[in-house]
Amino acid sequence: MREERTFAAISTAPQNAAISVVRMSGPGALELAERVFQPAEGETLARRASHTLCYGVITGADGAVIDRAMAAVLRAPHTYTGLDTVEFYCHGGVVVTALVLDRLIEAGAAPAEAGEFTKTAFLNGKLDLAEAESVIDLIEAGSVRAARTAAAHVGGDLSDAVSGLERRISAQLSHILAYVDFADEGLVRLTEGELLEAVRGILADAERLCGSYSIGRAIKEGVRTVICGRPNAGKSSVMNALSRAERSIVTELSGTTRDVVTGSTELRGVRFLLSDTAGLRETGDPVERIGVERAREEIACAEVLLCVFDGSRPLCAEDLQLLEQSAGRTAVGVLNKCDLPETEELCAAGAFQRLTERFPELVRLSARTGENLPELERALCEAAGVLETEGVVIDNLRHRDCLMRCCEALRRAVDALALGLESELVEIDLVDAANALAQITGHSVGDEVIEGIFSRFCVGK
Repeated sequence: MREERTFAAISTAPQNAAISVVRMSGPGALELAERVFQPAEGETLARRASHTLCYGVITGADGAVIDRAMAAVLRAPHTYTGLDTVEFYCHGGVVVTALVLDRLIEAGAAPAEAGEFTKTAFLNGKLDLAEAESVIDLIEAGSVRAARTAAAHVGGDLSDAVSGLERRISAQLSHILAYVDFADEGLVRLTEGELLEAVRGILADAERLCGSYSIGRAIKEGVRTVICGRPNAGKSSVMNALSRAERSIVTELSGTTRDVVTGSTELRGVRFLLSDTAGLRETGDPVERIGVERAREEIACAEVLLCVFDGSRPLCAEDLQLLEQSAGRTAVGVLNKCDLPETEELCAAGAFQRLTERFPELVRLSARTGENLPELERALCEAAGVLETEGVVIDNLRHRDCLMRCCEALRRAVDALALGLESELVEIDLVDAANALAQITGHSVGDEVIEGIFSRFCVGK
């Protein structure tokens, strides 16, 4: 157990609420708590059993009552930080909460640094680095799936996956080193072919985990989706239908939307960042022309394009240009206004065939009535790759970079073994792969990385 200072901070948001929490942790937490807190009845805090609550008063140095509160006694090592901890559940006023914290500092506690509680938990072995990083992701989660992914990481699913890869690499290193060091003792040598097969298996699993980053990032950060199409195709109505709010102005006039209108929606637990754009067409109106240019800029940066076509009108030049612009991009096609009679010209001259060739699962939609909206939501999730996910996914760029280095080292080992080189010559590559994985969990990581990670945390966590 590391010796730590005793530190304190407000752990709830700085706003008036029913209850706020002031947390103090460190070797002197119980002693300092006794200086400021008097139980209404029963034993002092220092004599109370761990994980018990006590009602009493928090007083100033002059004995005046600051607040009537509950105190939770949490004894080491069974605490979040691994150190003695006392939490005060106060009335949630901003002023009274600040007074409680000031009193703890006056009594001898140090003001906590950003992320000091979680950093202490990591340094005391209560969390590994991947689990600690996921705490802030859980706090900042913007969707149900993001929260579930972060909670799973805090619970250790990513750490377990990474540690499993480390153990498999270590097992192969053990075979190599044992034969080198004890070759005269009759050990059975692992053939290069057996080693090659084993390393290829590890590489395949490492690559799968590394490749999950695109899905994990989409779940964590949201999917940037741009709604595009010619004027009056119903883009703004689609925006409002997906958002379930009147974000965009809808009229029968062409060119109503002249700037980018943004919003977000949660589909199947994943956040989609929506942008409604100006209708794509050549125009002499200088204001509309700026809107069209901004629409093209949004399209260029989109992760998913939602291409809207008017099913009540024949395809025009702007529609055909959109088909070309969306080629090679992740896109969902929508034939809007399905509540209106479908124009005969749409089915003539292979126009409809061109749409279905580009969008095999073209969604027929009525943004006005909501008909087939669930089908559109499913299509968007499928296009973004977040409809269903199996196994552990990563959503942290640092983790991806570590896994990429691991995979590169494993590929070097595979290439060397495939060329028939002796197993002893790939030892350094396997060591590099294991070290890259160890940086994810924090088993091998520099102080600078640790400081950078915990600087993202708020004070009190």
